[in-house]
Amino acid sequence: MSKSNSKMLAAILGGAAAGAMLGVLLAPQAGKETRKQIVQSTKDSAVAVEDLIEQGKKTWYDAKGKAKMGAGIAADELDEFMRHILNKGRSMWRGAKGKANDVANDAENAYDSAMNSTRKAAHNVRESVSSNVREGASNVREGVSNVREGISNTKDGMSSHT
Repeated sequence: MSKSNSKMLAAILGGAAAGAMLGVLLAPQAGKETRKQIVQSTKDSAVAVEDLIEQGKKTWYDAKGKAKMGAGIAADELDEFMRHILNKGRSMWRGAKGKANDVANDAENAYDSAMNSTRKAAHNVRESVSSNVREGASNVREGVSNVREGISNTKDGMSSHT
């Protein structure tokens, strides 16, 4: 495998991880569903990377055997190169997995924050409405008292004229 092939493998791994994260993050779904998809995507990506690593190992052993038979590449050089590629793939996977977890945590924190803000706003609205209803009831009682007093004054005024 040449250096350009190793760069292509690294680009494929990085592109797959980034594409999976972006696809999940840009999906128009609820936060809980998005978090579930991120977790599932992380698991799916782990399986895909493990499969890719297994394929790389198989290719490594095949190429190593050919090298021993005189294919022109020293077996030790191939062994070192394949270890480097596998380590690079693992490193990229860990980085992508960490970023996916960070995004999932950020999404969960944003959801929790939005829920707390909504609860506070609902509480404030309830308090405001309750206060306004109490004030309105007090005004109605005062108005009723004023009407009763007016009626009483009217009765008193009519009885003094008769």
